[in-house]
Amino acid sequence: MFFKKYPLLLMFVLAVGVRLIFLAYSWNTVPTLSGGDEEAYHLLGVNLLRYHTYGNPFTTSYQPEHAISPGYPLFVATVYMMVGVKPHGVLIVQCILDSLIALLTCAIVLRLNGSQRTAMIAGMLYALWPAAWYYAQHLYPEPTLTLIFAVIFWLIIKPVRWRPVSLGALCALALYIKSTCMLLPVIAGIVLFMQNLSSGPCSRGKKWGIALRQTAVFVAIVIGLLAPWLIRNKLALGRVTFATLTEINFFTGSGTYTLAELQGEYLPSVMSPRYAYFFDKLVKQAENENPRWKYRENPSNYYTLEQMDPLAKTAQNIIVAHPVAFLKCYIKGALRAWLPERNSTWFRMYMGYMMGTVAINQMSRLILGGKLFAVPITFLVAFFSFVLYYGLLITSAVLGAWRLFPRSPMIVLAVVMMLLYMTILPSIYSASDRYILPVMPLLFVLAAFAPEFPEFFKRKNGKTVTMHLPTQEGA
Repeated sequence: MFFKKYPLLLMFVLAVGVRLIFLAYSWNTVPTLSGGDEEAYHLLGVNLLRYHTYGNPFTTSYQPEHAISPGYPLFVATVYMMVGVKPHGVLIVQCILDSLIALLTCAIVLRLNGSQRTAMIAGMLYALWPAAWYYAQHLYPEPTLTLIFAVIFWLIIKPVRWRPVSLGALCALALYIKSTCMLLPVIAGIVLFMQNLSSGPCSRGKKWGIALRQTAVFVAIVIGLLAPWLIRNKLALGRVTFATLTEINFFTGSGTYTLAELQGEYLPSVMSPRYAYFFDKLVKQAENENPRWKYRENPSNYYTLEQMDPLAKTAQNIIVAHPVAFLKCYIKGALRAWLPERNSTWFRMYMGYMMGTVAINQMSRLILGGKLFAVPITFLVAFFSFVLYYGLLITSAVLGAWRLFPRSPMIVLAVVMMLLYMTILPSIYSASDRYILPVMPLLFVLAAFAPEFPEFFKRKNGKTVTMHLPTQEGA
């Protein structure tokens, strides 16, 4: 009876419960601190806590850290300061924060004049989404970034006081958490400007004045909050950059894939032998262009700027010389982020590593090759489950956008812009469901409005006519 009276509380308790149960099941295997991103975030957090410096975690002498922006390591260090250097403490906090996203998803739907039923559908879609459980129990910045994205979108649709200041601060925070969100302030600024132009019964000149003033405040807040980090990098590295890992990964990966595209080859992943072949070609070209530079493998998989910068510049030159090939492979990589094999990580703990990666990765080729009946039934069920789920989700999101568009075209356009940006963000180098995590609440918001889609049409005198839905202000 209590939860029936407070359904949002029930949803929050359910979201926290499933995440903590999943964490308890994996307690002895997470996080992975023996190499990779999680170890880097952990060590950076420890350095901030113990030595109050932000230096390279894999060197004995101090070297200014430049590869990773400091937002998420600072979050890790803050939790360590409260509970001790215990990575599981960070994971528990992430599970709770990730559960709040389900509530924010409900709040967004209600603000868009959706019913309580629609809000519960959207919230439950995120609360019970297994990929969110999986990444909440790892030292990755995406769960925190997803929460910031949800708050940003809530502020976009809710005209609160000091909104330009709040939006600017949150966009800057998102960039500190993960530097790949560089276009997020641009999207938020455009939406804020357009909203001010289309709101209120003011004169046209007054609307332009309000729009320009609020956008200027927004831009000033973003630049002001990011300036200290950019100045620090200029002084420490001699260049203005936000995070060199973003530049290096993007250019080296994109350059390698562009070389493959020029020869008409498709590279399924960075782990494939053919990727290694084209990467070697990129290295040789960089060494020819820089006779004093030699590429050397780093056992810690953590490279200095001097090691990778020449390679990134050579890759950049290849991209500039062949923009069409780059665009083709970039689109392929963006779409690959939505394929079933890229969204299978959450259940590999149940069905094994091979089941979660290799088996599903080869499924489409086996089916298209006419070997459908040679595939074990377990693989078939897993593959078609993902195809069905994401097919229904994307179809529902399209119908939901159609449902919302007459009410508030700017809101739908804002959602579409963010979805497109975060979908192409993974690029060709690392198309993974982890990188599209921040936009999934927005996708669930659109999908939740799909059950109301039949309300678009109404039978009248034997004919089907379109209903005129109220605007957001009218509602």
